[in-house]
Amino acid sequence: MKNVLLSLVLVCIVQISFGQIITITAGDMPVAGDTLRYSTALGATSGINVNDSGTNKTWVYDTMKPILQTLDTYKFAATVNIAFVLTDLTAYGYKIADSIPGLGTLGAGLSIKNIYNFFNKKTSPDRYLAEGIGATVTTALGSAPTAASYSDPDEIYYFPLTYPHTQDSSSFAININLATVGSLKRQGYRKTTVDGWGTIKTPYYKTATNCIRIRSEIHEIDTINIPLLSLNLPLVMDTIEYKWLVNGGHYPALWVTQSKHTSVLTSVTYRDSLRHGVLSVNNQPQLSWQAIQAYPNPVTKGDMHLVIPADWSDFTVLVYDNTGRVVADFKNKNQFNVNSLSSGKYILLIKCNNNIGISQIAKQ
Repeated sequence: MKNVLLSLVLVCIVQISFGQIITITAGDMPVAGDTLRYSTALGATSGINVNDSGTNKTWVYDTMKPILQTLDTYKFAATVNIAFVLTDLTAYGYKIADSIPGLGTLGAGLSIKNIYNFFNKKTSPDRYLAEGIGATVTTALGSAPTAASYSDPDEIYYFPLTYPHTQDSSSFAININLATVGSLKRQGYRKTTVDGWGTIKTPYYKTATNCIRIRSEIHEIDTINIPLLSLNLPLVMDTIEYKWLVNGGHYPALWVTQSKHTSVLTSVTYRDSLRHGVLSVNNQPQLSWQAIQAYPNPVTKGDMHLVIPADWSDFTVLVYDNTGRVVADFKNKNQFNVNSLSSGKYILLIKCNNNIGISQIAKQ
């Protein structure tokens, strides 16, 4: 009994001396009216070790250099556009992109612009979730504001969050009707656990600040269906998110995204203040899409070569089969051997920062 009491006392002393395990609740999430600024850093130069987890950690990432700043303004869905009113009038969110580039190449006069994600807080149980999407959809028949609610909401967090926290698992699904053109469908699941606690320092949190770390595995299938073009293309995206959360932050102190298929950090953002001389935008930076040439195409055996833009020095290539499954991936190589691929058609997705390249190949 004395040993047990002594252990408890020692644990308390350690927490008081070196940090404190905090609890994250719904009150630490964004609210309508928030204007949250964050900076983006290059993953390759951030010095972040995503495997550094556990108890009483000291995460020091205060030398990150911002290459871009973003300001998200959270608004009620009805104030963005009355047509965006979802099943719950309390839903709120921010613009995630001005448009989805590249859809025009699919024909049918298709474009999707002014895209918003809407969120909400729910009780019984307490949770923070993605509730819907709103956008302006243009087809050959004209433009119209379009909103869609998740048929299966995406529960991002269940509260309270503290360490240790057992794994939460939730599915999600949403279907966006594209008028007479077709549909966009998103479905998948996320598994979240609190895998560490300690203190963090960033360019914004200059002094060590108590935090917990969240790790989420996300499996997502995005399917675009356009019957007129006989197109039913599923893309599978498996990512891992790491978030360092602090009390009252409303935005993660640090948010890192990693491809599950590679060790590449695909996104590094952190809560920040206004920094002069850094490019600033009012929503997520727009991706730049372009076609990537592959040859020989079709290919029977041996190597296939990709014509990668000369300024793409750090890129990742994912090879999808016709079911949307990743069958190969590699980094910073402009050629790959196709001998292990079965006969059929494949989609290549090449990502370099905010640049996306796409190519379709055939293996005979």
